[in-house]
Amino acid sequence: MLPTLTALQKRKPSLYPSDWLYSLRHSAPEDINHLWTCPYIIPDTSSRSIYHKLILSFHNACITSFSELASLSDHFLLEFSTLDCWDFSTPSPSCLWLTHGLFPVDLVQYLCKHFPKKKIFEVLTSHLSNLHEQLYWDIWMPRNVFFHLWLNSQNSDFANYHSSSSSLSPSSPLTTFSSSLATVSQDSWFSWISSSIIRGGS
Repeated sequence: MLPTLTALQKRKPSLYPSDWLYSLRHSAPEDINHLWTCPYIIPDTSSRSIYHKLILSFHNACITSFSELASLSDHFLLEFSTLDCWDFSTPSPSCLWLTHGLFPVDLVQYLCKHFPKKKIFEVLTSHLSNLHEQLYWDIWMPRNVFFHLWLNSQNSDFANYHSSSSSLSPSSPLTTFSSSLATVSQDSWFSWISSSIIRGGS
């Protein structure tokens, strides 16, 4: 399981309070599904935007592969493209199945009307593996980099501001992390990310 904030809250509730919300928004928990649909950071390169592009790329790759097995009619392409699993705008439950590494029932049932099941799973497995690799590198890794850089930045500012306070205990650095994370505004996060990108991530 990916260590999203919601997952960490379940694993270590003493370290990650249940009332913490996603640091970019403070209005929603960061669970596995929110990870792919968050519109924040920079609109054109947000997780949501990238997710849409990757699902569309997966869709197009499937069409290309199946067209190599047989000639695809316009009717097939229309029905294939209107399957619920391609609804990434919400996204639909079956679209999230793809994201979780599962084959949506509607997709498999439709393809079984036209192709041998062995060929179907060969194509889907190959492209699904590529999709997951892209999700990892294009969404999960940047999220980790930005999140930890920001967290370190906030912790440093917090520590400098309170360096003269006797109330801080060196044995509880995570608590200072928590306070800073829980109170920072969305504008603060967005500004830090934007300036970091402009500086080349320095």
